Amino acid sequence: SAHTIESAKNLTMSPRIFLFLFSLLLSSIISFSNATANPPQWYACPLSTYPLSFNAPQNLRAYCAKISVPYAENQDSSLYLFVKRLVFENSDSSISTPQPPATGKSVFFLAGRIPGLASNQVEPSMIRYMAKHAHSANTDAFTFDLRGSGRSERAGCLLSQAEMPGSDGGVQITDQERVHCLAEWEPTRRFFTLDESARDIFRLIAQLRSPAQFENRLATGLIYLYGYGFSSLVVQRALQMYDTEGWRDKVDNLSGIILDSPFPTADDSRFQMERFTLAEVDLHFNEMGFQLLDLCHRDDECSNHFMDEKSDIKIDPEVLINTLFEDLYSKNWCPAVTTHFCDSCFREILGWMLRDRVRRQMIPAFLHRLRRCNEAANGDVTTALRVIEQWRNIVRQGDPTSVVPSLDSTMMMWQGMYNEMMHVPPLNGSEIEKRFLSTRFADKGGVDTILDAATWPLYEQSPYFNQTVTLPEGIHVLVMSGELDVISPPPYGKSIYDSLTAQLNSQDNDAQVYFVTFPTVANFVLENAIKRNDGDFCGVIIMSQFIGDPNDLDRGCAHDFFTPPDFNGDLSMNQLMFGADNIWEGIYEAADAWPHINLWTFVGVELATVVFFTMILGAILYWVILLKLKVRKQNKLLANGEFDEIDFMFSKSRSQLVEDVL
Repeated sequence: SAHTIESAKNLTMSPRIFLFLFSLLLSSIISFSNATANPPQWYACPLSTYPLSFNAPQNLRAYCAKISVPYAENQDSSLYLFVKRLVFENSDSSISTPQPPATGKSVFFLAGRIPGLASNQVEPSMIRYMAKHAHSANTDAFTFDLRGSGRSERAGCLLSQAEMPGSDGGVQITDQERVHCLAEWEPTRRFFTLDESARDIFRLIAQLRSPAQFENRLATGLIYLYGYGFSSLVVQRALQMYDTEGWRDKVDNLSGIILDSPFPTADDSRFQMERFTLAEVDLHFNEMGFQLLDLCHRDDECSNHFMDEKSDIKIDPEVLINTLFEDLYSKNWCPAVTTHFCDSCFREILGWMLRDRVRRQMIPAFLHRLRRCNEAANGDVTTALRVIEQWRNIVRQGDPTSVVPSLDSTMMMWQGMYNEMMHVPPLNGSEIEKRFLSTRFADKGGVDTILDAATWPLYEQSPYFNQTVTLPEGIHVLVMSGELDVISPPPYGKSIYDSLTAQLNSQDNDAQVYFVTFPTVANFVLENAIKRNDGDFCGVIIMSQFIGDPNDLDRGCAHDFFTPPDFNGDLSMNQLMFGADNIWEGIYEAADAWPHINLWTFVGVELATVVFFTMILGAILYWVILLKLKVRKQNKLLANGEFDEIDFMFSKSRSQLVEDVL
């Protein structure tokens, strides 16, 4: 055609362009040939980085490898990713050369509620997922540490040694140390982005699909991607790139994705979608906190502890906690407690308890203790202070026994948060503080991070930033949300589901999108959606059904088997948090507990002590004075040659006694 001829003329007139394209093609061919000819060496490794609390299938094996990927497209230099693979093997299989069948389904688990977390966090869920397929040789699972974290090329402070136990901040990075860490990381920092992490998924799969790897297993089977929290953003970014950047040509068997506790990628009013930002976190905590109190309000046993004494009616949750804040910090209701932590700390403690599946059940009992802490001799003060002490030790001071650098990367956490999780336009400090103080349940860490963001150098913003995900043809999606998720509440998952469903309805796409919510479950559904009757993991069940056949998805376990939270807590955690088995009425008694006596009792005891010792001192002084006067009298009589008859007889008797003894 005329267009082709004209293009050829332009190419002829631009030999540099021709040479550039030719060299690019040649380097791609060489890279692919090297990857094919020199596959990574796999080593037998533990199923889990840290000890498991349950038994894994006996024939489940793990293999680990380091796989090189480029820093970015068209970059000669590369970094390495740590990859772990789980697969079932027969007893006669060779451990050094795992060779599963060439067909099946492979799941890639991406870990990371926040940026910088290592993949060991998701390993227990991988093992539980594999256990559901213990009799199938057609299933395997992969995980890898995202670039910058874990055992992949880690964004840390290797040369400045800021994360070593002997540094100023120990294993934590101080503000001053961070300056040196940034300088050390600066030459490659621009490559540690959300975009490159998403491309790493396809780069990794493309290498593993080569004929030398697993008998071409990943080339013929179906591939699924799992991500939760921040890693759900990585998976969604990969979807955005799948067709637009041509990754479908290299990985054409991507079949589905699982988004667990996901973050929306964009602001889209059509679906009431709000892009996740740290500025919203405290508001989410507050909303979920009141939902928890509402569950207590509807539970007869729990609500009986919060009855109005005059009307004998249940106290409304909002009235309950607002009144408690006012009593503690405006009316000085319980100085024995409030002198040890401020109202901001009170918000943080409630937020900290709300995060955990077990600790959150103890919040009503903690509030109950604080409501009674001005009453004498009931042990509520020491018990409430025990909870505060646990929070201070774990959150504020950290684990004092931890002297080993973490697999997680603090530098990568800051990089991801400051570049991908900030409000646009940025909020000022007063607005952030105002949001925090409007809450009763909060996570002050988000506020501190936002206020600190201005000092971090940002990378170039991605063209995919704040863009709604377009669902590629033929890829199924499962979205899972916990109804008590304080980080990624159900409206986040619902808005993603609504957006993707609207796309399916407007185009010819045979994909399916599913949205499942889990009552009373927190963040990370795969790990926290536990059936109370048999202890099975409902999130793993739903995910396994979705991968098996999306049309046979059974939501039953997400609703039928869950019961409201047990507001009596957990026996092992009760002792740790409250120092008593009964968190409502038990008393924590410790030798080193903070003093908690009534003020007037204290004054009375002190006065009595002063009077008692004054009387003792007076008696001693009186005896000394009398003795001194007696000595003077004796000396005077002796000087005049006179003798006191009684003293003379006593002296004579004493002298005689001495002679008798001798």
